[in-house]
Amino acid sequence: VNEFLIDAVEKSRVAQVVSLLKGAADPNTKDPSGYPVLCSATLKGDLLIVDALLEAGANPNLCSEATQKTPLHYACSISNLFILKALLDKGASDKYGSIPLHEASKEGDKNLVTVLMGRGSSLNAQDADGNTPLHIAARWGQSEISAREVCFILLESEPDVNIADKNGRTPLLLAAYRGDSQIVECSLMLVLI
Repeated sequence: VNEFLIDAVEKSRVAQVVSLLKGAADPNTKDPSGYPVLCSATLKGDLLIVDALLEAGANPNLCSEATQKTPLHYACSISNLFILKALLDKGASDKYGSIPLHEASKEGDKNLVTVLMGRGSSLNAQDADGNTPLHIAARWGQSEISAREVCFILLESEPDVNIADKNGRTPLLLAAYRGDSQIVECSLMLVLI
């Protein structure tokens, strides 16, 4: 039965997913590579299937074995605010050092950043390379405009702008490398406070 659920999720067959979940299918089913069906539905941006899986009891914190990413990570990586909210409403947590906030910052999605910040994601959490969400937005934001908007949202909450990544770079330095004078100016104001 679970193999049919994997196939139905992959093919976005909502009615079949609902029917299988009402039967004996496990909403926490993983495909042969260890990828939970909830992660698959999230990455596809399929809100109806995500909702059906969550209503059937899918664990919103179940990681992909290969990537160690949760559905929250995937919702942020595709900038899907509706799926993000559905996951958070069902208790999805940010247990890997606020990495979903890093993903949202990289995507330049100010709405996702705002939602994650409102749910308590740490502005100063560092990833494996020592980057905070502000580092990510200042250096890798999707476009200069979206990066600037995300940086301003993050800066309004006064993160520690002096945190350096593993290479000794602060968000201010990364914004300067990128040539964004507005982010540099705003960061400098926080440094001087």
